[in-house]
Amino acid sequence: MDVKTPYWHCFCQVIDNFGDAGVALRLCRELSLRQEYLVTLFIDDLPLILSLMDEQDRQLFTVRAWSAVDTLEETAPRIVSLFGCSLPLGYIKLIDPNTPIPLWVNIEHLSAEKWIESFHLKPSPHPPLTEFFFYPGFTRGSGGLIHGDNNDSKELEAPPPSIRDWQQQPFKILLFYYHNPSVLSLLNSLKTLSIPCLLYIPTALRQAEEIRAWQKQYLRHTALKIIWLERMVQSAFDDMMRQCDLLFVRGEDTWARAQLMGKPLLWQIYPQEKNAHWPKLEAFLERYTENIPQPKIKQMIITLHHQWNQGVPITPMECEELVTHWQNLIEHADRWQKELLRQNDLIHQLIQFIENHREI
Repeated sequence: MDVKTPYWHCFCQVIDNFGDAGVALRLCRELSLRQEYLVTLFIDDLPLILSLMDEQDRQLFTVRAWSAVDTLEETAPRIVSLFGCSLPLGYIKLIDPNTPIPLWVNIEHLSAEKWIESFHLKPSPHPPLTEFFFYPGFTRGSGGLIHGDNNDSKELEAPPPSIRDWQQQPFKILLFYYHNPSVLSLLNSLKTLSIPCLLYIPTALRQAEEIRAWQKQYLRHTALKIIWLERMVQSAFDDMMRQCDLLFVRGEDTWARAQLMGKPLLWQIYPQEKNAHWPKLEAFLERYTENIPQPKIKQMIITLHHQWNQGVPITPMECEELVTHWQNLIEHADRWQKELLRQNDLIHQLIQFIENHREI
């Protein structure tokens, strides 16, 4: 095969804006870095993915609109669909049954639920294709996480974070979330903190205007300062996250990044009808907190996640405890990060599965 022939065709239909597009971007970037063949991503929100790509990304792989599938003359030998999206019918019609059938892997949403290990890499016939389900997760029996820049042995050898003096440097918080009734109570509680606090908020959030109005009315002569973030490429957003001490994250991409960066976090899961998302949240909290030695810290993490995801007000005392127990939180986040990095990452497992399948 000529090296200019696309070796991977990836497909993504965006539901959770930055989360879905962010994972697709990270996947294609890492595949391009680790494989000698080209990667092409077909996505139904081209402007969104382009706004997240830096110059290196644009050099590494190709991004095309979903409709561009109609211009193809052949499929790639390896196909990846994200989050259960169906392949375009026109694409399937390109498959020639007299030639080697492409290998199709469907990468599902990241989950800590125990059942995913039983379904990981299981086949599902869709003649002429066979779909293989690939489940990202937090255990060795799952598909793992996309480590990316965090996959560095130095992270495993680094000592636990040292104690911080918040009077010498501000407490930095990223606030990245879906619409949430708790947000104004959180802001009111943060402004009561006695330490300098910088709050980074993306301007694209739905409640941005509501927060700006609150800022104009209440943020005078307090230790809390808000810094508004314009839309930036993914690599720049990653760098900004690394500078923060506490990350309010949402969806899938920033949730995974926060953990792999070893940062204390509060995760807002993508809400679904009839609270279908709640078992997934509980499964993560059970796994994330199971090895925390201090019962109080474990319960604090669980309680705050429940409140944040249910829209329950966050009190000044709870914010004060976040700062007071930050050392416990960062030490746990550091241990959790090292545990994740010791596992084979998603890209390695995906490539290994494909290589093994080719030998069958």
